[in-house]
Amino acid sequence: MSRIKTSPYDGAQLMYEKLEKPGLLLMGGSGEKANPMTIGWGVVGRVWGRPIFTVLVRPSRFTNHLIQELGEFTVNVPADNMNKEVAICGTKSGRDINKIEVCNFELVPGETVSVPTIANCPLSYECKV
Repeated sequence: MSRIKTSPYDGAQLMYEKLEKPGLLLMGGSGEKANPMTIGWGVVGRVWGRPIFTVLVRPSRFTNHLIQELGEFTVNVPADNMNKEVAICGTKSGRDINKIEVCNFELVPGETVSVPTIANCPLSYECKV
């Protein structure tokens, strides 16, 4: 899947549709530590002239530690055929399984962050804390 650079707001409608069901895939960590988790909350907006993507991740979550470690994350909007993978990433912990392998995700290096994106996702946001 080829990547197209776009405004953070151009994909907002698709992002909000997927946010409701089945959810989005928030990725923390990189390399062997990369770990996606499903989220059903998030907001795209603008603060002081800069685009933002606000997410809330409980401190107890494995992915929270990965985000804090690097200060970066990606938010991946899943394709229509990824419901099974989104469900796995929302019910299993990266402490217990390698969700990248279980879901057979192909990762693509981030362009502006060290955290990868998921190749089959039609839209990905690269974010810094």
